[in-house]
Amino acid sequence: MRQTESLLLLGVFVVGLFVVYWLKKQRHTRHNQALAVQLKRYPSVRQAWLAAGAKREAVLLVPGLKEATAAVATTATAKAETRLHKHADQCQAMTPQGLAVSEDYLFISAYCSQQEHHSQLYIIERTSGRHLKTVVLPKCPHVGGLVFDRATQLLWLTITGKGMGRVACVSLQALLEDDSLAINQPIAYQQVIELAGITHSSYL
Repeated sequence: MRQTESLLLLGVFVVGLFVVYWLKKQRHTRHNQALAVQLKRYPSVRQAWLAAGAKREAVLLVPGLKEATAAVATTATAKAETRLHKHADQCQAMTPQGLAVSEDYLFISAYCSQQEHHSQLYIIERTSGRHLKTVVLPKCPHVGGLVFDRATQLLWLTITGKGMGRVACVSLQALLEDDSLAINQPIAYQQVIELAGITHSSYL
């Protein structure tokens, strides 16, 4: 009797796993089909998407589009200062801006369109597509420009200055060792350069 019950429970468990797998696969298929329909307006992008799917290449998801854990700005006007609040917040207004690629990582910058949270930098592993970490940046720049210098292993980004554009850089090592989101303290730039005669900088 016990053996029969055990076999029955095992059968129910196996069927349950199959159902969960099937539902997940169906949901993934419907998502891809809906995306393929939307991409008809962009033939080149659609072709690249379908080719990547056929080769089973990793699809990298952009973090923070729906909601992101972010550092809250400190002043009443919601303009972030160097020091953060003692707590983080959930931001639903993080807007992706810049994109850069190194040998092993993908970097995506984002800013809060409501100017309530510090700008962020997402680091994603290229091979696995895993979101490795979120780096908190000083203040709330749009960080539209982003480029990785392989020779110096520096990530350069555009930031906001007082009446002029600025670019700043952070080393790859500092980014990988960063724990700014955990300690509520933004990462420090290694170098900041002011661009005289340029009021805003948004492209690199």
